[in-house]
Amino acid sequence: MLPVIGLFKQIFNTQAVAPPPRVMVFNKDMAARGDLHGYLGIGRNIAALTQGEFTHLTAPELETLYPELPYAQRFEAYCQQHGTPDILLSRDAWADYNLKQVPLQISRNNETVRREFKVKSCLGLVPHHLTAETLQSHGAAFRQKHPQVTGELVAYLMTNPADLDATGKNLLAKAKHHGRLTFFICSYHSTPAGHPAGLAEKMQALAQEWGMADKITIEIFDYAEAVKKPPVYNPYLGLLQEADYLVLGCGSTSMLSEALFTGKTIYSDDGGIIPLHTALRRKGFIKPLHKDPDAPFKTQRIQPVDATQKIAAAIVRHYNKKKMR
Repeated sequence: MLPVIGLFKQIFNTQAVAPPPRVMVFNKDMAARGDLHGYLGIGRNIAALTQGEFTHLTAPELETLYPELPYAQRFEAYCQQHGTPDILLSRDAWADYNLKQVPLQISRNNETVRREFKVKSCLGLVPHHLTAETLQSHGAAFRQKHPQVTGELVAYLMTNPADLDATGKNLLAKAKHHGRLTFFICSYHSTPAGHPAGLAEKMQALAQEWGMADKITIEIFDYAEAVKKPPVYNPYLGLLQEADYLVLGCGSTSMLSEALFTGKTIYSDDGGIIPLHTALRRKGFIKPLHKDPDAPFKTQRIQPVDATQKIAAAIVRHYNKKKMR
């Protein structure tokens, strides 16, 4: 993470600087979770770095504000009343609204926005919305919601696991070297329903077979099932903060970027096949779960790894040059 002074030097390295911008993130819904969270983090950082104004606007809010207007006219009505954003980050607005009046429009997904603004030294990670305060708040909420969690805590952040049997064996092999352990399996929005319970069942059977059932507790959060019964409490951010050991299933660069922001080394359950994980292993940020299965879980503290401020600073430099032409 760059020091704030260094970021200001990068941003204001020209003689002329554009006025503080209005920055907006717009979304229809929460479907593209990683992209939305990345945009929120970038937008808030841009506003902080430029002393600009930040707004997060959603399609349901536009419907509430302008129910009498056709859908396509609502954004323009909002701009007429509240001011047009100078920088708009959105994956959703482009096909629905007339956005010609917005000077800088960003619509790329989380994985490619870094390349669009030629940001280097991000280790392939993507922006996110997390702050230290956000993690602390969610950590406290997790402890209040789950007082039954005792002993050391292992968070398995599940995306789309390829081999539940191998994952269960690797997790329990490490657990042999610990006292009481709680495994908390937390699934992603794209994880098929039933996968967390499937892994839990395999681990419980194996713990019984290995004589470990009395010191292993398994909790699950199945996102696909939980959203059927709102309101939903998602323990994901609380687990990032509170877990003694983080294990990331393969598939989500957003989850990887958020996990490394905690300042903890993490385990990857990708079978050694994801190139991005290989580069991070060389840096010592990631340990492969499938290697040294008989070694205990270990976590090292590292400097939090964060691409968000670097990308925000690059966008501000681009905006300044564009406005002062």
